[in-house]
Amino acid sequence: MAAFNKKFNWNKFLTEKYFSFGQAGIPPYTNAWLFKENGEISFGGGKNFNERFWRIDDDCLIIEDQNHQITTKFNLPERFVRGEALVGDFVPDEHVKHELKLVQREAAIEDLINNASNDAKMAIINDLRSELQAPVIKHKHKLIRVAFILNSIETIDAQLILMHALKNDARFEMKVITLNRIFRDVEKAGSKDQLDEYLREAGFKPVVGDFDDQALVSLKNWQPDFLIRQSEWDADFPESIAAKRLNWTRLVHIAYVITENLLSNPGDLEKPMFVLDYYEYVWRSFIAEPLTKAEIDLLEDTYISKEKFSAVGSLKALQIRQTSPRWPVDDHGRKKLIWMPHHSIDGWFSFGTFVEVYQGMYEWTKQHPDVSVVFNPHPSLRSVIANPATDFEVAAYDEFVNAWTELPNAEYLINEGSYPAVAASDVVLADGISILFEGQVLNKPIVFLEKPDHVPFTEAGEVIMSGTHRVDGLEAALTMVEHLLVANDDLAEQQKRNVQNWLVNEHPEHQIIEEMVAELD
Repeated sequence: MAAFNKKFNWNKFLTEKYFSFGQAGIPPYTNAWLFKENGEISFGGGKNFNERFWRIDDDCLIIEDQNHQITTKFNLPERFVRGEALVGDFVPDEHVKHELKLVQREAAIEDLINNASNDAKMAIINDLRSELQAPVIKHKHKLIRVAFILNSIETIDAQLILMHALKNDARFEMKVITLNRIFRDVEKAGSKDQLDEYLREAGFKPVVGDFDDQALVSLKNWQPDFLIRQSEWDADFPESIAAKRLNWTRLVHIAYVITENLLSNPGDLEKPMFVLDYYEYVWRSFIAEPLTKAEIDLLEDTYISKEKFSAVGSLKALQIRQTSPRWPVDDHGRKKLIWMPHHSIDGWFSFGTFVEVYQGMYEWTKQHPDVSVVFNPHPSLRSVIANPATDFEVAAYDEFVNAWTELPNAEYLINEGSYPAVAASDVVLADGISILFEGQVLNKPIVFLEKPDHVPFTEAGEVIMSGTHRVDGLEAALTMVEHLLVANDDLAEQQKRNVQNWLVNEHPEHQIIEEMVAELD
């Protein structure tokens, strides 16, 4: 898939304007429709079930609901004609036509205010003031204050080395704030408690209590010089700490994966992740490798400065390399396979193959009692399946897990870090995403069960995939697994070449700390 029409850049046009949206022939549902660069839709300042995500597929603008099911399709003309509406087909009812019309920013803001409650009106006005004001004056402290906002035990590896270094540096004071994990607007109860326990065992003291409005006021009063949020996805966090609302501190980005330049942006396949509007709000993004000339050229079409990106090596790659092998069960001398299906079974990144292969995996595991198989799904897979619009029942998933764990050579690993099990495995079977390159740090044979229509890799991503055995279909994947369980991996040396630049700096945390110090000198 590629964005339609090279002469007129629809992606750029759509993400820079406000629109009205509604059924043809009647007043619009909203005059404040905004296409966000991350593929989400702001509908009247909020979220709407039927119109939640967008993408461009060839010459068609696709609108998707909260479950990534297509709701409206707009055929795009060769270029935008001012005064004319885009007219699209409402998929659930072929007799309904939807219209998108360009509106002025002032009209969109007026619509937001007119349709809000009094409290919401004040919130909108205050938000606008917050977005337009200059950065606040930073106070000079004796100690440099750094806040971490964390919400995922599964990806904490990317932060730990820096957290330990800051804790042991007398020039710094650190606060660790934890939240429940949020995925697709659903808060995972208990995930904060798990993360708190893990952090305490690692020697850190998370701030006690929930991160409510008063806690946010207290955090602001503490006046952090720097704030590190665990991911770039605003949807993973309360609206109060969206990137655009953090101008009272300096937002630091440390990728929760080793590197983010290996995949195209699912909202705009011609752009990588690092040109999302999130990066306009970042003080510094510490990346694994220097930007290429082509990547720097892409930044020239944005308001994101190239100096925001500082190549220091990879904290996460170093943390992964230090992993001690630990298989979650007694393998009884068996060979060890870890199966790691991704959650994207319903579109978006579109790597997930679980629905197509789970029965085959069960049968193969049952027929190979000499292999210990750990099923380690992405932590969000069950949440995706539980969505009512997914063509797979959560009851069927739970039934599978129950049947799986009854096999004498099968184990279910969830809600904890994967890398000890990966380090202990003989072969990794995965369909995506980060394990495909992060697993190479541990120099493990990786069988990549590749879904044909996944979001494309970038040129850099294709190079890294040279360290995996790419196969199409479960039968071919299991044939490769069986081979690698008894044979040496002929891609082992390629993996070492792929990851060497991520590990060239033994102490990236030192460079990060010194850049923080230099900023305040």
